[in-house]
Amino acid sequence: MMAIATDTSNLSIPIVPTPTGTLAMNDLTVLVSTNNPTGYTLVMNSETDNTALAHLTLPNTIPSTTATQASPVALAANRWGYSLATSPTTFSAIPPLANPDTITETDAPGQDSSTKVTFAANLDSTVASGTYLNTIIFSTTANYVPPPPLGDGMILQDVTAAHCDVTPVGATANLVDARDGNNYRVRKMLDNKCWMIDNLAYAGGGTDTYGDVVPIGSGTGNITFANATNSSPWNTTTGTTERYMTTNNYTGGDLTDRNGNTIHNTTATLDSGTQCTNSLVGTAPMQSECLSYLYNWCAAIGLDSGTNPTCAAVSNTSSGVGHTTTGVIGVASGSGGVGGESKGSGGTSICPTGWRLPVARIGTTNNTLNEFAILNASMNSGAFNPTPNTGAGAGFVENWHPAGSFSAIGSGIFNTSNGLLYQSTDGYYWSSSLSSATNASRLSVYATGVFPGTNSTNKHSGFAVRCVL
Repeated sequence: MMAIATDTSNLSIPIVPTPTGTLAMNDLTVLVSTNNPTGYTLVMNSETDNTALAHLTLPNTIPSTTATQASPVALAANRWGYSLATSPTTFSAIPPLANPDTITETDAPGQDSSTKVTFAANLDSTVASGTYLNTIIFSTTANYVPPPPLGDGMILQDVTAAHCDVTPVGATANLVDARDGNNYRVRKMLDNKCWMIDNLAYAGGGTDTYGDVVPIGSGTGNITFANATNSSPWNTTTGTTERYMTTNNYTGGDLTDRNGNTIHNTTATLDSGTQCTNSLVGTAPMQSECLSYLYNWCAAIGLDSGTNPTCAAVSNTSSGVGHTTTGVIGVASGSGGVGGESKGSGGTSICPTGWRLPVARIGTTNNTLNEFAILNASMNSGAFNPTPNTGAGAGFVENWHPAGSFSAIGSGIFNTSNGLLYQSTDGYYWSSSLSSATNASRLSVYATGVFPGTNSTNKHSGFAVRCVL
């Protein structure tokens, strides 16, 4: 709520000029009421850019003083101005329409908060007698109210960078994907960005309130389920519409992921061993820690064989979507991520609206182009070093592990030649960045080391996804 009023709508300054000049003044009070928690800003200006008092019938005018609000002066003969002082002796120029003066700024709600403004003129006997007029406009606006920090139950698609900005580093909240109701832990990391610290588990479909639903089934822009032991329909041709699968490291029966969704299992052994236990994930974890949704890069970035451009057509040397190690080539359509990185032909990725895949350009010395490396550096003394296995050992790898800040899990990889591999031992995560026409860069987390976006894999492999704001 915002209300503004003045105690008079017609302020008069009666004055009888003398040869040496006569100073006369009068004031009015502006009243503002607001329930805005951060208060209001009140500004004042002339109705037009002409700030002079104009004679009602003659072409004569009384110009405004030229003194600034910060440095008011005593009025010269045949000048007028204003003051905010209690007992004014010096005055400032009347502000024009194009450049209003801020005369009050509060930081809390208020009822009938008052601002007194004194207007004055100094006239000598050379001034033509009569009535002189100008119209002064007072305007008020509510001050900006910063959004709250991240909090449990917030909708991912409603969260913006402004929410992240006011969230303390290290704070974690459970946010909800409006598409399917799945919740994800989101943490503000030491790089001052907000990251999902759970693997994305979006299977397509759902409620399309934010225009980010990916349809289920075959066809352009759709997402297709691939059986864990059968790579078809996980097509090995880069850029097809077969783009999604689930996986776990258990045998027989269905399991439930951390959001309560059923993960369809098979009776085949998916990897060596039947328990998800090792130095990456830890001893005897919950089953959900071994479960993950894996996507090929085309699914992750939101491209396939029917989009424009197609996933197969994207390369770091093409004029479509992609990049080189030194700069962005272009985005054919849709919106870009950091540095213009593509988010797909529809302007979205598999991530919820407003979220994206991290950028991780290989071979660059520009810190801003490898967010995994920047995050690794921020957690480990800040030294940027894109060398593989950066930070192996205490204080480095542990930050990426399940008990660390990033909470990586051993979700493994889907390899089109060998099926599911490295579950419970390794975590692989896509970036939005290409390293070649066929490969995209990735984060790799192992028990004893981390490759922070410094190597790459063929685009039709299956990796996990962590979205970043």
